[in-house]
Amino acid sequence: MIRKRVAVLGAFVIGLLFLTITASSDWGIPVVDHRLEKGKRQQPDGRFGHTSPASALLDLTGSRGGFLSKEARELRQKWNESAGWKRAEGLFDTASPEPLVLVDNADRCRGLLYLENQHLYRLFTDERGTFRQQQLLKFDQGTSAGLWRNGDHVLIGEQLRNREHPMGKWHSIEQHADPARPFAVIPLDPMLGPEQLLTATFTENPRLIFLTFMNGSGFSEYVYKPGESRFLSVNLRFANPSDPDTWDRYHLRKPSPQAEPLAFERQRQFALPQGSLLSVFEDERGTIVFWEEEYPVIARFVDHAVAGFRPFEDIHGNRYLLGRFQAPDGKADLAFLNGSSPLYFDDNPRLFQDEWNMYNLYNYYKIGGTQIELLHYEVDWSTRKMAEIYGAYPLDGARFTGRSGDWLHFERGGESLVLSAYDLIHYRPAGRTAVNRLEDLWIHLADLTWTIVSAANGGEQYKLSPLKVPQSLWQGTDSYASFPQPVREALETSCIVGCGDYSTLPVVRHIGGEWIVLVEETLYRVENGELAELAKLPVKLSYTAYYGKGGGSRTASDFTKKDGYWYVADTFGNRILKLDDRFGVVKEQPLPYPASIDVGTSDTLQVVSISGVTRMNADLHIIGETAALPETSEPMEEIDWFQDSYLADPETGRTWIHFLGHVIVYEPGSERYRAYYTGFNLNGSFRTKLIPYEHEIIVLMDEKALIFSRGGVWKRTLTFPRVQPDGEYIYHLSGEGSYQLDAVKNKLYLVQGYRIIGIDLVSGQHAELFRQHIATAGNIVLHSNKLIFTLHRGDLYDDRQKRTNQLVVLDLASGHVTRYGLDAGLVTSRITEEGELEFTAPMPGIDPASEASMTRTFPLDLLK
Repeated sequence: MIRKRVAVLGAFVIGLLFLTITASSDWGIPVVDHRLEKGKRQQPDGRFGHTSPASALLDLTGSRGGFLSKEARELRQKWNESAGWKRAEGLFDTASPEPLVLVDNADRCRGLLYLENQHLYRLFTDERGTFRQQQLLKFDQGTSAGLWRNGDHVLIGEQLRNREHPMGKWHSIEQHADPARPFAVIPLDPMLGPEQLLTATFTENPRLIFLTFMNGSGFSEYVYKPGESRFLSVNLRFANPSDPDTWDRYHLRKPSPQAEPLAFERQRQFALPQGSLLSVFEDERGTIVFWEEEYPVIARFVDHAVAGFRPFEDIHGNRYLLGRFQAPDGKADLAFLNGSSPLYFDDNPRLFQDEWNMYNLYNYYKIGGTQIELLHYEVDWSTRKMAEIYGAYPLDGARFTGRSGDWLHFERGGESLVLSAYDLIHYRPAGRTAVNRLEDLWIHLADLTWTIVSAANGGEQYKLSPLKVPQSLWQGTDSYASFPQPVREALETSCIVGCGDYSTLPVVRHIGGEWIVLVEETLYRVENGELAELAKLPVKLSYTAYYGKGGGSRTASDFTKKDGYWYVADTFGNRILKLDDRFGVVKEQPLPYPASIDVGTSDTLQVVSISGVTRMNADLHIIGETAALPETSEPMEEIDWFQDSYLADPETGRTWIHFLGHVIVYEPGSERYRAYYTGFNLNGSFRTKLIPYEHEIIVLMDEKALIFSRGGVWKRTLTFPRVQPDGEYIYHLSGEGSYQLDAVKNKLYLVQGYRIIGIDLVSGQHAELFRQHIATAGNIVLHSNKLIFTLHRGDLYDDRQKRTNQLVVLDLASGHVTRYGLDAGLVTSRITEEGELEFTAPMPGIDPASEASMTRTFPLDLLK
């Protein structure tokens, strides 16, 4: 009987051992079988944030005939001793030689996380109750670290040493309840270190960790979402961003360091369409909004509380969220959570009515039974807030029937009508009518009958001709290369030369044994290889913007010093200034575009300006004038230059050229010339035109027209400043600078940015005739008191061949506009001798062999 019991017990032990070995080999996590590697122990991979699959977990069953292995006994002993290990508090030393418990999950399956000799381990048991160990991290030597736990998620930050700026290395650890899954360790993007951490605030739904770091003299806020590989910055939104002290005052509210995690004063969630949730967290500094779209949106609205939200979808299907926020004074402000507009604007109940539709962030419309209402917002840069403009178009019996993309469809008296929402939003009635008329917006979609004349030249942008210009102007006597070496070095040291895509042309003079440099409004002395500021001068600057190439500025053309006083040719201020030794204005004398001052040896000043040569005494009293500039003689350089900036006057035989800010007049074959300084265009893509007009020559620039006699004497200047929004940065293949002269009516019509203006050459007055924002007009054509031009609508950086295109007829008598749908890529060119309207396709990127690149004509009598 005893022998039988022993046999049964032996069979039971052998079976149990077999089951144990089989279970170990089939388990889903790689293990090390110590029976096969007797006396050899594999070490975990020590790389930071990574564990080797073959060595990360140690199998400590170690069965040898029912006995535990040495490793198994050691880990079971560690588990038993862990109750007496020290627990980490605050920041801890990663080089601690004694085990330090960082996380105690209070159950064997998830186990505990402990630190020992720069290594972070997880000690736990598997589903069979077998102790295992997983190495999670290896820290750098001699660093401090901190740990923050939110539920099953652990965030560990390690302070890095020997860095120019405080920096930390961070890791995220996901603790899974399933013992078959190793804990996931995620390395995060670099961030400030745990020694800079001020506060940590936890939320459960959604599970987030909000961190506030000391950053210089202020502080920064970030959010970490478990499972992600980076921290998200909390964007600050101020109601008064124009106040220069706003940021400084906010940084004075830096929270004090807190050892324990914080909680928000209030947390709410808003259900949004399409199933998304928006979370709102409130504390003593305002409201943080967290919205997970394709890209997470997270922003703090400083000192504002949430009052409500409304989702919008723009004309292109992009989704936005408009928030209503309550300011401390009880006033409600509106702001978008996402998009390119980080500004507040005044509360408007209309925008929370379902009938209002979004075109884009700045434009909204509502189509009712009798009218179309519009809301347009523009940035008021003085307050950094959005200013509202309201408008309406009477429907005049038209009934809205639906929208398809950009098109708004209507019906009136059985006739189908259509207009573009783009036009509705961007068109600005101008001229004598200046009223909103839908008749100016209806688009006629009837097919136009074309005659294809010939293939275009494949995108030629302009025509050049060989011309002669003075060598001094061509070689650039006022260029950087002509400056003395000490001046060039000082300019380069101050990053005035060769830095960025914005440049300015300094004016350099040698006065009293010193090099004096004028850079924009600031006067400097070259001192020890650097620029030492002397004063700010009250001079006006001229700016130029170049499409895709930045811009530049120019300042007063000349200055000098005589008998303790400074004399300045304030070119773009159209005056001569006399300044005392403290640079205060003593006197000024009006003079158009003064270019140079010569004090000579006498008591008089000789000033060269566009009006000729003017002699003044030291008190700037005019004592003599010569209307025409003296001729200068020097060799001429032949170059290729723009045809429309060149004129061979048939009446006098003189050659006129506008070249690098100068009007040059000379007799063909002669090396004697006159050069008048005019300055440059604001739009660098605008090519100055030379236009014969009766007994005068018009030098047409983008903000002024200089009128000369045919003999080369300046007579007057007409000004027509650009207005915002302007489009001075428009690609130059638009109609920018296109003009038409009506010599009978003494009128000049000009495309200037987003508008077309009419200039009265007798009175000098100008008027806006047509304006449509974010649209470029083609070349304007004058026919039967009507201006005809193409209108290219759309993003200026899109493929121009794909832009929506129209043909527009502007009646100059009534101001009314008629629009026709037109193929993309076509641009108005001219009226042919046969009286037909000609179109070309000179835009780059269009295949010259394609039908779009053909020159076409169209009978004008088919237009209304």
